[in-house]
Amino acid sequence: RMPVLKQDGSLNEIAYAAIDRDKHSKLADLLMEGEALPQLVLYTHVGNQWRRSHISGASTTDEVRQFIQREVGQAKQLEASAAQQTQLQTQWRSSTGFS
Repeated sequence: RMPVLKQDGSLNEIAYAAIDRDKHSKLADLLMEGEALPQLVLYTHVGNQWRRSHISGASTTDEVRQFIQREVGQAKQLEASAAQQTQLQTQWRSSTGFS
């Protein structure tokens, strides 16, 4: 699935790495939730925090693509909202003399 998604551009907005659980079990234990394989763990950066989301088990290419699009889209919306709030706070402080 991932080679198809990489080829069609679905992975263009994310950094992607595959972890072999047998070769890197400690890292896999840190990243995975539960025992189901495969798992796709997606971290998105919003403001000064990281959000974690994942899907596990058998998923179609379309399900994986939709998951990535949904999560990246939500992160962009949250980031835009946070930026707008910061801008409004800055404008309010400037207009009221508060700093």
